[in-house]
Amino acid sequence: MIRIKARGLDGFMHELDVAEDRLVDGVHTLTSDLADETASDARNRARSGKKTGASMNSIRAMGPVVRAGDDVPWYGFADFGGRVGKKRSIIRTYIKGGRWLFPAVRDVGVVRKAEAMVEKAVKPLR
Repeated sequence: MIRIKARGLDGFMHELDVAEDRLVDGVHTLTSDLADETASDARNRARSGKKTGASMNSIRAMGPVVRAGDDVPWYGFADFGGRVGKKRSIIRTYIKGGRWLFPAVRDVGVVRKAEAMVEKAVKPLR
């Protein structure tokens, strides 16, 4: 619950405007930071799995989005597994949640960091 202390309606409206600006700035910063952290974590996971530099280096943050597999047509197979090749002869154990990218998304702690950002934005309203 958020409690607001303001003197008069003008003060209340001003504090809400300030909080809104902080929330907007916080969301932009948060999404960019989370994407950077997720990409870094996924690259480290790929590195520890001794995969090629092409798949590892294809993982990057672009604004609030993490992208992987650009120009690496086998990235999905490497990350999730399955069968590829002539007559689907190359088999890699299928992992529903992936090996690098989605586990990194999960482990970054989006909810915790979003809650902390909102708390920081509305703190002056208390």
